[in-house]
Amino acid sequence: MLHQQLQVSNQVVINIEWGNFGEYGHLKDIQTEYDLEVDSTSSNPGKALFEKMISGMYIGEIVRLVLKKRCESGDFLVGNVSELLDKPNTFDGAVVSNCIRSDDEISSLFPGCTPSDMSLVREVCAAVSDRAAKLAAAGLYAVWLKRGKGDFTAAIDGSVFIKHVTFASVMRKTLQEMGCTVKLEIASDGSGLGSALIAAMAPKP
Repeated sequence: MLHQQLQVSNQVVINIEWGNFGEYGHLKDIQTEYDLEVDSTSSNPGKALFEKMISGMYIGEIVRLVLKKRCESGDFLVGNVSELLDKPNTFDGAVVSNCIRSDDEISSLFPGCTPSDMSLVREVCAAVSDRAAKLAAAGLYAVWLKRGKGDFTAAIDGSVFIKHVTFASVMRKTLQEMGCTVKLEIASDGSGLGSALIAAMAPKP
């Protein structure tokens, strides 16, 4: 059996797969109206709630919903109409990151927008992105506490961590502020890397 073949080691590879965290109400106190709408209109309501708050697949939709509400309240795109805000899933993590990085991205999305509009878009994109990064850091912090603190490395894949202009730095800063000594490393092939690590831990024939 595999467990008999593996040598005893104090090193363990853990595949967290925490996307489904929150199914039993653990996130309800921090979910916003936008999170609830993203979930209710998704293909899997009530599932993958943590993922819907932190992943690049969903942070763009949260931004769209916030901007849509601000537009409806009359303090965004006054006198202009943007069909983008009425189309679900037209924003993704890359768009959010680009809006933080460049006003040109914002202008291309919302022609005729004012400097005040641009500032609002940047503010919303940054707030949603920072929240996602801090929640991801909180998840790692919980793992760090659970295993009795100490140093360990988290191998992370996904475009939002790798390509987003602020996500990784906010995660690292948040962990540092909490006194957490988790080291973050990029793993471009998370599943393949995990298999390789487990194979490397097994004794050679």
